[in-house]
Formats: sequence, C-alpha cells, structure tokens
Amino acid sequence: MHPWLQYTRERFPLLTYTLIAGGLALSPMVLAEASRPLSDILIGFGMLLVFFFTLRLMDERKDYETDVVAHPDRPLPRGLLSIKKVERLIGWLVTGMMAFSGVLILASEWQAGLCFAVTTLW
Repeated sequence: MHPWLQYTRERFPLLTYTLIAGGLALSPMVLAEASRPLSDILIGFGMLLVFFFTLRLMDERKDYETDVVAHPDRPLPRGLLSIKKVERLIGWLVTGMMAFSGVLILASEWQAGLCFAVTTLW
C-alpha cells in the first residue's frame, strides 16, 4: 500500500473526518435558515478536509520526538513517512489554503476567504 494511503488509514479516519467536515460545511445553512449552492457546500467540505488533514500532519510532526519513545508503532517513528516529506507537504498545503483564501477574497466571497485565511494562519 502507498505510504500516504497507509498513513491516512491509520491516523486520519476518513469516516470520522467526513462527518465532522460535513457537519461544519452544512451548519451555516441550518443556522442561517438559508440555502447555498451545492458547489459552495462541496468546496467548503473539501477545504475543511484539507484543513483537518494539515492539522493532523502538524500534530504528528510536533509529537515526533515523544512518539519515538512512547508510540514507536505510529507512522512517523517507524519510518513509514519521513519528517522531510511531512514538512514539505505541510508547507504545500498551507500555501494552497492561503492561495484558496485569496481566490475567495477576490471572488467576492471575502468574508469566507478572510475567515479561512485567519483559521489557516492561526
């Protein structure tokens, strides 16, 4: 199995994150009692999955030294993925999220773009 697919299977359960991202993507419509185009919902859902995946990778990187001792069976300590590859992907994902925020801001969805940019930078 490809290392990234194995990592996702072990550390990023898609069903769990799909339910979380789906709930967050749909909640503004429910709270505002308004409808949005399906494309807006799907884009929000996809970007939330990217955000949560990036957050998971950042957490894996942050805890690497502890995991080497306490959890050597996790993907990074056992060498499934290298620290360099994880850091590189984190950089690409954050760059992509900021670029997407800029596109939203320029496409007259400035509130959504600003919120996503602030969340990404935080």
